[in-house]
Amino acid sequence: MSSNITLNDSRNLQRREKMAKEDLERCRESAETQRLELETRLTEVDKTLADERHNSSSLTQENRSLKIKLGDLQSKVVELTKAQKEYQECVSKAEETKKSEMQMLFEEMTQHIQQQSDSHKYVGETED
Repeated sequence: MSSNITLNDSRNLQRREKMAKEDLERCRESAETQRLELETRLTEVDKTLADERHNSSSLTQENRSLKIKLGDLQSKVVELTKAQKEYQECVSKAEETKKSEMQMLFEEMTQHIQQQSDSHKYVGETED
């Protein structure tokens, strides 16, 4: 009977050893699969990171270019504002000159009419 137990124990031990080896092999296969998946994911992340760096670099260059263009546009706005102010000053001056000339013309016309009126009075008075 003791040899029976020993034989059973030996078979159980062999079965457990076989199951342990199978479990170990499954664990190795699973670990290898996970390692490959992680390497693939790491490669994807590296590629994405490289793309993001490239995009960031491109955006930085574009940002610099836009800042330069903005500076140019701001300079042009300053120039246009100055030109507009000068134009408005010229228009105001021209309007003042025109107003002054119109006033002088009006006064001359008024004097001329007054002289005409006065000369007709004298002519009419002498004819009597």
